[in-house]
Amino acid sequence: VERAESENAELRAHLEDKVKERTVALVRAARASTAGTMAGGVAHEFNNLLGGILGCAEAAQVEKPSAEVAELLTMIQKTATRGVGVTKAMLRATRAEPEWGTFEPEALFDEALAEVRPPAGIEVRRAIRKEPVAGDVAMVRQVLANLIRNAIEVMGDSGTLVLECRGESDGVVFVVGDDGPGIDPSVRDILFEPFVTTRAGGREGVGLGLFLSDRLVAAHGGRIDVESAPGTGTTFRVTLPSARDS
Repeated sequence: VERAESENAELRAHLEDKVKERTVALVRAARASTAGTMAGGVAHEFNNLLGGILGCAEAAQVEKPSAEVAELLTMIQKTATRGVGVTKAMLRATRAEPEWGTFEPEALFDEALAEVRPPAGIEVRRAIRKEPVAGDVAMVRQVLANLIRNAIEVMGDSGTLVLECRGESDGVVFVVGDDGPGIDPSVRDILFEPFVTTRAGGREGVGLGLFLSDRLVAAHGGRIDVESAPGTGTTFRVTLPSARDS
């Protein structure tokens, strides 16, 4: 009887653990679904707003403004066009529909850096392959820009930013690393969940950047891995399949 009671107690404990695991998984899935729906709605609305900005800039160009104003209008058009690309990438990510093509990794890193604009005190170290990479250029640019922005924010005005792209056995790997304070272990396991943020000091952010980046990479059939510990910096590795059917 004692042995039977002991076995039943172990079974109950095992079942309780399973229920807790399943409950956590369901909650995470629900949050991810809600965040994905919200992101799609926000992207749609921003796409409409950016379309209006583009239309106004194009109409102003027709009026033959001065050279200085024309240059500013051109910058507005380029920035808004890039924003449209970002919102379209977010919409495709909610449907898991990348627009496959090829792009040069070096050029994509350049575009991401131009968007983020690191401070002068940030040293950028590169080791980037020359061969083209297959994927959705807008989606991958958004992922890289987000990872670079996060790295710069945690480093502040000085530090070392590592950017790499290389081919490995399981695909093409993009690396974004920093020598900042590292990620607290308490958020490590939930880093890619929606509404999780590690930003301090009142910085704006709702915790969707890494969540969306993870979805964009997953839409390619790839994955994001992170290596970090307090005081040792953080390295994100984005692995994309070498080909679309991988």
